Amino acid sequence: MKHIITGSEMKQIDKHTIQTIGIPSLVLMERVALSVADEISKDYESGSKICCVCGVGNNGADGVAVSRILMNRGFETFIYIVGNKEKATEDFLKQLSVHNNIDGNIVSDFEKFKKNKFDLIVDAVFGVGLSRPVGGIFGEVIDFINDNYNDIYSVDIPSGIDADTGMKLNTAIRAAKTITFGCNKTGLLFNDGKDYAGQVIVADIGFPITLFDNSPNSYYSLEEADFSLIPVRKENSNKGSYGKILVVAGNDSMSGAAFICAKAALRMGSGMVKVFTTIHNEEYIRNNLPEAMVTTYSTDDQAESVIKKVEEDIKWCDTVVAGPGIGLGDLQTNIIRTILKKEGIKIVLDADAINNISFNESLKDALKSNNNQIVITPHIGEMSKFTGLSVSEIKNNHINVAKQFAGSYGITIIMKDSVTTVTDGNKVYINTSGNSGMATAGSGDVLAGITAAMVSKNMDFCIAGALAAYIHGIAGDLASEKTSPSYMIATDIIEQLADITKTIDRKNIKS
Repeated sequence: MKHIITGSEMKQIDKHTIQTIGIPSLVLMERVALSVADEISKDYESGSKICCVCGVGNNGADGVAVSRILMNRGFETFIYIVGNKEKATEDFLKQLSVHNNIDGNIVSDFEKFKKNKFDLIVDAVFGVGLSRPVGGIFGEVIDFINDNYNDIYSVDIPSGIDADTGMKLNTAIRAAKTITFGCNKTGLLFNDGKDYAGQVIVADIGFPITLFDNSPNSYYSLEEADFSLIPVRKENSNKGSYGKILVVAGNDSMSGAAFICAKAALRMGSGMVKVFTTIHNEEYIRNNLPEAMVTTYSTDDQAESVIKKVEEDIKWCDTVVAGPGIGLGDLQTNIIRTILKKEGIKIVLDADAINNISFNESLKDALKSNNNQIVITPHIGEMSKFTGLSVSEIKNNHINVAKQFAGSYGITIIMKDSVTTVTDGNKVYINTSGNSGMATAGSGDVLAGITAAMVSKNMDFCIAGALAAYIHGIAGDLASEKTSPSYMIATDIIEQLADITKTIDRKNIKS
C-alpha cells in the first residue's frame, strides 16, 4: 500500500520535519531540486533551453535550485520570477543569491518571457499551500504558459490547483508531468487535479515514513502486492467454499445489467451465482451465462409471491448484490426491505437499490439499523440524491463526505467518480487504477459483481471493497490498452479479469 495525503497535512509534515526532527529546509529543498532535475535529465538532452517560472515562496525557491542544477548539467537555463520579491521567503532569497553567484540567467519581465521560446517550462509558481483564487499577473502568466506550451513540468503540484480538493482556483497550469514529494497528494487525484497534473512522479526526499503512518489525513492506495491480502484458494475445497452469491438485478428492459453483474461475480472466483430477475430475462441469462442459476418473477405477479421467492433465495446465499437495473417502485422497495431484514448475510447495494433507498426514509432507517456487513456503491449523482448534498459539495469534500456517510450508517462505501474512494468511516482507500473509458454503461454493474465476489471471501470488508475497486480499474486499464478509452464497453472489462486472477493466484502462492 502507498500513502496519499492532503496538501494541508503535507505542510504540517514538512514543518515537523524541519522544526522538530531537524532536517534543514535547504537540505530538503536540494533533494527536491535534484529529483526534478533528474526527471528532466531523463527526458531532455543537455543543451535544451529551459525556463523555471518561479513564485517568491518556497516552491519558487525549489524552481531556482532546479535551474542551477540543470545549468551545471549543461542545459541552457533561465528563471523568470513572478511576484513581489519584497515578500519573498528567506529560502527563496538564499536560492536566488546562489543562482546569481554562478551568473544564472534571469528573464527580467513578462514581455521578455513571452518573446522567448523554451523547450520546457518548469512550473514553480505556487506549492501545496495555495488556497485563494489565482488572478492578476499570476493568472496572466499561467494562461500564457498553457496557451503556448505543451511541455510543462510542475514542482509538487500544478500551480493553481487546490492541493486538498484538486479544484482549480480560477486558473491552473496544465502540466505534462508533476513531480511531487514524499507521497501522492489528494489534490493530484481528484477533480481538476486529475486532468491538470499529467503524469505524476512521487519522489522520496527524506521525509520519515512514520510521519505519514501517524498522520490523521493520510490515506492509502493499493498496488499489485496487495493481492496477497486475498485468501488463497485451497485444493481441499468445493464450489460451496467460494461463496454463494444472489444477484438481484434487471427488469424487463435491463437484461444486460443482470448478466454483466453475474458474469463479473463468476469470473472473480465465486463458487455459485444465482440471478433473481424478471421472466423476460430468463432466456437471455440461461443462453449467455449457463454457469448461473436463475429464479424469475413477473411484474404482474402478486407482491407477496415475489417476496416469497426472494426470501427463499436469500436463505440459499451468503452474499446478496442488489440493484443493477431493477428500476424504481413499490415492488423493488419491498425486495430491498426483505434483503435488509435478513441477518447473517453480506450485502452489496448498487444502482437502483441505492436510488430506492434514497427516496424512502424507512429504508434509510433499515439500512442504518442493519447488523449485516453492507457495501454500497453509489456514483456521485446517486450520492447526491441520497444525502441531499449537491454534486459540487460532494466533489469539494469528497473524502470527508464518504467518511461521514459510512460512519453514520455503519457501512462501507465505494463512492465512484473519476477517482473512487472506499471507506468504512475510519480507514480510507483511494483508488488510482482505471481510466476515462470506464465511464460507459454497465461498468458499474461489473464493479458490483466484483465487489460481491470479494466480500464473499471473508476478509476485512473495507479491504475487500478497496480491492474490488482496484481490480475493476486494472481490468479497465487492460481493456483500454486492447481497444481505446473512446470505444470500450463494459464486457471488455470483464474479459480482462481472467488475466488479473492469474496474477492474484501467483501473488497468493508467493505469499
